[in-house]
Amino acid sequence: MSEEELDKKNENDENSDEGSEEEEEYVVERIVRKRIIRGQTEYLIKWTGWPDSDNTWEPQENLTHCPEKIADFYKEEKEKEARRKKQVSSKTKTPVKQPPKITKLAEPKSQVNRDEVPKKRPAPPVDDQDVFGFERGLEAEDILGITEVNGKLTFLMKWKDSDRHDIVLASEANVKCPQVVIRFYEANLKWVANDDGIQSVTSDLS
Repeated sequence: MSEEELDKKNENDENSDEGSEEEEEYVVERIVRKRIIRGQTEYLIKWTGWPDSDNTWEPQENLTHCPEKIADFYKEEKEKEARRKKQVSSKTKTPVKQPPKITKLAEPKSQVNRDEVPKKRPAPPVDDQDVFGFERGLEAEDILGITEVNGKLTFLMKWKDSDRHDIVLASEANVKCPQVVIRFYEANLKWVANDDGIQSVTSDLS
């Protein structure tokens, strides 16, 4: 092969490498940590197929395509905080004396007019009784609480234009109203930095 042909081959190989780099996509594997700098929330991202040394800090607005990863991150942080509190409680727990029970005397029954008949409450609409959660077709407004039912994480959901609240699966809420879930976790998890600049999470959830 002549020198001119060899130079042309090397140039084609370089162009091919540049094309493959442009087409390469970065996929979020998981969120490792969180920090707040000058009021801006950033997340440390572990990228699929890349080592930890290539993890990068990304602002929240760059992660709108993966709200479920953010929800998973807050869920893991809540579980870590719950385990930490349980360990501390088991070490410092002391027996507490229960106050004596006070038996309340029954009040005398007042005479009831026999002519007064208690009125029955009107039954709610049939469709409102038989449909629950996201099947009601309402827009989620806020999460009022969090609990575990049969080993599954659930939210007490408040709906717009409705006074009735429903318990829904957290996995379903992460998909159907991720912004509401993220807002709930951010409002209830506090980040505190120690003297070394390392952040830890504390929770207001019970």
